[in-house]
Amino acid sequence: MKIFILALLLVPILTFGKSAMERRKELLNDPSIEVLARGAADENAIIRRTAVRLLAKRKDSGDILKKLLVSKDPAIRRLALQGLSLQKAVSDDTLERMSKDSDIDVRRMVISLLAAERPVKGRKLEILTRISNTEKNVALRSAASEAAWPFYRNTILLRNRTDWDYPVAVIKDIPLPEDNWAFTTDPQATGHFKGYFKANFNDKSWKRIPICATWESAGFNYDGIAWYRKTFKAPANPGQYNAVELHFKAVDESAWVWVNGIFVGQHDLGPAGWEEAFSFDITREIKWGQDNLIVVRVKDVLNAGGIYRPVHLQILK
Repeated sequence: MKIFILALLLVPILTFGKSAMERRKELLNDPSIEVLARGAADENAIIRRTAVRLLAKRKDSGDILKKLLVSKDPAIRRLALQGLSLQKAVSDDTLERMSKDSDIDVRRMVISLLAAERPVKGRKLEILTRISNTEKNVALRSAASEAAWPFYRNTILLRNRTDWDYPVAVIKDIPLPEDNWAFTTDPQATGHFKGYFKANFNDKSWKRIPICATWESAGFNYDGIAWYRKTFKAPANPGQYNAVELHFKAVDESAWVWVNGIFVGQHDLGPAGWEEAFSFDITREIKWGQDNLIVVRVKDVLNAGGIYRPVHLQILK
C-alpha cells in the first residue's frame, strides 16, 4: 500500500519530460513493482492499462489491484479484478460490490468468477440469484440464472450398472399422453426460481400444446428455454420388476426432468443432442396407481425446439 501511495506522489516528478512512448517502454523494460505502480497512475490511458495488465500477472500486486477496483477507467477495474482472480484474492464481498459496477463487462466478469466452481453454493449462489432477479441487462440476467442452476443428478440406468449381470427387458411400455401439456416460455431463465418444477405449482395460466411436435408448430416461434408440465396416471404396481424408467425418444435440444417435484436427471449435450434418445430411472419417484407429475425444462438455441418425439414409461425386469 505504501509503495502505491509513494508512486502516486512521484508521478509528476518522474514522468516530467518523458514522452508517453518512453514511459510505456520503461514499463515493458523494467517491470518492477514500483514502476508498474507508477504506471497505473499515469495520465495516459494506454500506459495505465499496460501497467495494470502487467500488475495482474504478478503475485505481489494484490494491494495495488484492490485499490484499482475503484478506478474511473472501467478497463482498469476489469484488469484489476482479473488479476485478483488469478491470485485467488477476490472475496465474496468484492464480488458483491463489483456485481453492481456501472460497466457491463465488469459485471459479466463477476458472473464468470461466481460460476467458476460448480455447483455454485453459499454466498456466491446468493449473489448470482440476486443478479438474476435485479440485473437490467437481459443477457447478463440470463447468464446469472444459468450459472446459478442448482440441479444436477448422476443416475446410472439398470442396464449400465456394473453390479448387474442379468439381461434387461422392458416388460411394459406405456406411452404418455401426447395432448394438452401445459407449456410456457422462459426467456429470462428464471422459471426454477419461480417454482415451475414444483408439484404444487399452479400452471392454469399456461398454454396447452401437444408433444410429438415442435413448439413452433404450436405457434411459438422462439429460441430459448421453455417448460412443459403434464399429469399422468401410473398403472397399478406390477409386482415383480427391477426398475422403472422414463424414456424420451428425443428432445430438441437439452432437457432437465422432474417427477413429482423431484429432479431425476438432465440430458444436456447442447445442439448435438437434439435427436438423441435418453432415459431416467424413476424407480423411487413413481407413485403406482396414482397421478404423477412430469415437468420438463427444455433449452433450444437453434432452429425448432421442444419435446418433438414420444415419452414412454418403461417397466424393466
